[in-house]
Amino acid sequence: MVKRVVWTETALKDNYKIYKFWTKRNKSKTFSKKLALLFEQKINLLASFPKIGLETDYKNIHIKFISNYSIFYKIESEQLIVLRIFDSSQDPIIIKPY
Repeated sequence: MVKRVVWTETALKDNYKIYKFWTKRNKSKTFSKKLALLFEQKINLLASFPKIGLETDYKNIHIKFISNYSIFYKIESEQLIVLRIFDSSQDPIIIKPY
């Protein structure tokens, strides 16, 4: 069953920061747009198959690795909640999944 995708405010901010970082670094939006599309495609796939991500130590929270990024999401009965998106090279101690 396809779940409705809901983004937390934190996940939206993460996504925006990633987009701005790559746009500034590359002086172009081309890669940023491709990465945003990749995130969208993979999250839509998760909405259809939410258990394909790895389970975490937190109840109902999973992680899906996409390129160099980690997407934390929560599975609920009718929806998939995107909690965080971050660069996997960041220090995991300072990053909380929600």
